[in-house]
Amino acid sequence: MPIGIGKTTAGLGGAVPQVNLTGMTRTVKKRLFFSRRESALLLEKTVRGGFGHLDVGTVMAVLAGDDRVVPFAAFTTTTDHSPIGKSYLTANAAGGAGDATCRISLSDSYRFAVGDTCILYSNNGAGVWERCTILTINRTGTTALITMTANITSAQFTTAQGACLMHRTGAAADDTTALDNSTFYILDQDIDTGEGEDTVTLNGALASVVVSNAVLYEDVIENINATVLTRMGMTLDGGNNGRHYILR
Repeated sequence: MPIGIGKTTAGLGGAVPQVNLTGMTRTVKKRLFFSRRESALLLEKTVRGGFGHLDVGTVMAVLAGDDRVVPFAAFTTTTDHSPIGKSYLTANAAGGAGDATCRISLSDSYRFAVGDTCILYSNNGAGVWERCTILTINRTGTTALITMTANITSAQFTTAQGACLMHRTGAAADDTTALDNSTFYILDQDIDTGEGEDTVTLNGALASVVVSNAVLYEDVIENINATVLTRMGMTLDGGNNGRHYILR
């Protein structure tokens, strides 16, 4: 007899354990390598904590003055490519004389520590950014007040413009290209870096990253821009319509 409402109870309510699901569960995992993974040049790296779950294929960048890596916060002067690696402001940063503060979510604040060199960025069409160093982090309620060692000069770091705080990567002395003067890698596995207060106990994560000699699926890599392609020597097979990045 068919199973369904008004057809039969199918034995439900009896003492025998019931199975009332049909079909099967399908799990789809992202695939990074088109080429053989064992042929690629890989390195082990320590990832800074506080970024929660990071997907395979995430572009990682080396912290300024540190050997740890963080998700690359990809931006250009006209387009905010991806939210990965960015901690968005929860209130406008007034800027100007006497104001050295900005406010981010409590969870995101655990990505940062006193003394970190960071970048404030506003996607206002022209792309405004400035370097800053964290003096104090005051965690209260659902947000955290970040105080810098010097005043924020611009008043354009607003929530309406998607203003955000991110770790500074690349050469510590380079103030002209923001995050572009960096060393990049491609994360080759899913990892959990901890989130919120968990970051204190997990203290980051160990991961392996792709350096060279690989063909990777294009749609797996989200936070990438032209700078990453150039500095890693990556090309898109078949031009803009290609499905694979060639990493030499």
